[in-house]
Parts: sequence; C-alpha cells; structure tokens
Amino acid sequence: GGSAIAHIIQSFGPEFITPEGAMDRKRMRALAFGDPDAKRRLEKILHPMIRAESARRADAAVSPYVILMNPLLVETLKDDRRFNRIVIVDCPEDVQLERVLARSGLPAEEVRRIISAQMTRAGRLAHATDVIENTGTIADIAPTVAELHEKFLALANAARSTPAHAGVGSAATIGRESAKPPGETGSPVISYEYPLTERIRTMLRLEALF
Repeated sequence: GGSAIAHIIQSFGPEFITPEGAMDRKRMRALAFGDPDAKRRLEKILHPMIRAESARRADAAVSPYVILMNPLLVETLKDDRRFNRIVIVDCPEDVQLERVLARSGLPAEEVRRIISAQMTRAGRLAHATDVIENTGTIADIAPTVAELHEKFLALANAARSTPAHAGVGSAATIGRESAKPPGETGSPVISYEYPLTERIRTMLRLEALF
C-alpha cells in the first residue's frame, strides 16, 4: 500500500506485488541483481521518494543532529549531498557474507551476487569521515558509538554557535564574498555556512586568512 506500489506495477507488472499489496522483495531482488536495467528502473522509482521522505523527517527533527541510514549512500552520493559526515560501519567481506547468510537464509551465490553489485569495501571506506569497526559483537562497538555521539554533539553545538550558520538542512556556501559598502576598502568578508565537513571548513578559513 506504499506510494511506490502503483509505479512498480506500471513499470514491472502486477506479478511483482504480493497479495497483501507489498512489493514482492524476493522476486524483485532476483530480477534487480540479475538485470542492471531493471535495477536502475527500480531505483529511479524509489530513490526520489525515499529522499523526499527522509528530508521531510530531517527537517521536522528537533534533535541536535540527524542520522540518515542509507546502505547505498556511496553509490548514490553524486545525487545526494546533504551530509556533513559519512559514517561507515565496516567489517571484512567474509564476515559480511557469513552474517548475511545467517540472517537472510539466502543461497550463498545470491548473496555474493548482491555484494558484487555494490560498492567495494575499499570504495566505501574512501568516502568515510568516521569508521565503526564491526568485526566483533554489538557490545564491542558500543564505546565507538558513544564516542562518535559525543563528537557529533560537539559539532552540532559548534554549528549552532557559528554566526553564519543557517540551519543543518541548509545548502553550503563556500567562499561567498559579501558585497562591501560604497567607499569601503580592504579585503571582502568571506562567510562560510554549514553543511561542510569540519576539515574543509578549517582549511577554507585558513585560506581566507592567508
């Protein structure tokens, strides 16, 4: 009964919908990971809807910061630049395969095909601003999560105290030169607004000083 169902029926046919009115995940998974064109068609339907809904929820949030959990973030990053930071939860691929097999009950070959269609481990890590190492148990990652939470609270507080801050959901303005009043001389004022990563903001400020 979701808003994508009618579009899925139109693009793929009613056989991809269960009697309960949901997408038949098993059938769609077999098609999408075996046919790149079908995968692109499905993503063209789902991704804009998911982005719109996540943006609505993020804008309505009253928490110090918002986490958007997206397993395909790196693959779709060129179309979705809303993030201050990218946290990668990482483990070796053999551990990943073992966990998916235990959780899903899918055949090993199908799981390998799904993994091969995704960004490589090295490719994901190359985009990370923060990494949670997840080779062990959930209890093992709790200290890292607590540390990141404190770090993000500090960044959120710093963002709120920055005069140029225009809200977490605003677009970034990099190196925007403000107009000078008539007759005023000297260098223009350069303002920096979020969202930008802490490192880039620091480098831009240093560049402006020099």
